[in-house]
Amino acid sequence: MTVQENALQAYYASLTDAELLKLAANRSSFIDAAQQAMSREMLRRHLEMPAGPLPAEPQTHGLGAMVKRLAGILPGQRK
Repeated sequence: MTVQENALQAYYASLTDAELLKLAANRSSFIDAAQQAMSREMLRRHLEMPAGPLPAEPQTHGLGAMVKRLAGILPGQRK
């Protein structure tokens, strides 16, 4: 697995089921590596992919939140 794939897998593993399902509802807008990592995590948790986008809610997981969470997960990264 590449560094990018490992980072994506670690990020998706750190999310709650509800958070992962929210992201999965818009999976078609993600790059292939992200979609594959998301699919692996969904399978690992025995979750089913949502049929389509969920109703709009305030965004709680922007790029900044992802970077902060990854910084705390990946070895050797500064917080």
